[in-house]
Amino acid sequence: MSAEEKILAGITAEAKATAEQILGDADNKIAEMNEQAKAEAKAYSGEVVSGALRRAKTIRENAESAANLVIRDAKLAKKLDEIYKTVDAAKRYIVALPDAAYFEKMVALAARSAKGKKAMLYLGAVDIKRDTACVKGLLEKAGVNAEVQTSPAPFDYGILLKYGDIEYNLSLESVIAEKRELLEDKINTLLFAD
Repeated sequence: MSAEEKILAGITAEAKATAEQILGDADNKIAEMNEQAKAEAKAYSGEVVSGALRRAKTIRENAESAANLVIRDAKLAKKLDEIYKTVDAAKRYIVALPDAAYFEKMVALAARSAKGKKAMLYLGAVDIKRDTACVKGLLEKAGVNAEVQTSPAPFDYGILLKYGDIEYNLSLESVIAEKRELLEDKINTLLFAD
């Protein structure tokens, strides 16, 4: 082998060694980049999964909360319906009482509002058609100084007491409306005690 061939062979061997070194470094760099990419992908997928789980948990909590609200609203609607039915049944019961018993209750209401002076007492439009003969005696017994009028009050059931310009609306509807919250609490306690 000539000197030139030896130099060329040395250069070739050195180039080959350098190329192998570069290829080895490149392989190591690729392996390192692969490991880093895998780690980043794993971390990213963990974040994605974690985020998806958080969103799923939030969606589930919101759905449960919405379902609980729907259930609560349905229970409240049912309770209110039962309360209104009970109040309506109580009203029907009072209206269906025999005349003397009915007027005894109405006069008791009037006695609470009586002011001692002479009043004008108007019966409801339906009530005035009942047997009102007992009303005067009930008023005297209750100590209510009132004159029963022959014209009806502007409602169906109950009494309107009038002292000059002051009127006390003791219609069954107004009494029920005034006591509705109290009635609702009591009925709620009776019907839905836990």
